[in-house]
Amino acid sequence: MKHCKDAVCFIATIGDGVEKEIARLTEEERLFDAYILESMGSMAVENMVDAFFKDMETKYNAQDKGITLRFSPGYCDWSVKEQKKLFRLIDATRIDVTLTDSCLMHPRKSISGIFGIHPFDGDNPVFQYNPCSDCMKKDCTARRA
Repeated sequence: MKHCKDAVCFIATIGDGVEKEIARLTEEERLFDAYILESMGSMAVENMVDAFFKDMETKYNAQDKGITLRFSPGYCDWSVKEQKKLFRLIDATRIDVTLTDSCLMHPRKSISGIFGIHPFDGDNPVFQYNPCSDCMKKDCTARRA
């Protein structure tokens, strides 16, 4: 975010319908089905945020700007407690997302985060730092290196 003049903060959700169905399947002891739906729900919200991110990248590229990688509390040594700051900036109640005292979002299939907006330097974008390249945790599922 070093060269960024602006940032985009976001909170996204696919709602609580998937959670309710997972609970129903679990109650019926259909654990495999619940597991598959859990995975699909996670992929759905990630895909939604990826699509949003790509749309924002296209929008800012058309304005001769670039965007950084997106970051979310709970990843890259960014404490999940920092989520409170994002929730102070965004009225998440408009999309029925709440934050628990332990800083977990409800519905669980929700993502919050931030990315920076930076100017292009001639034909080359400003260097985008990727903390994954310096991280020793090689088995991270969110690794981008």
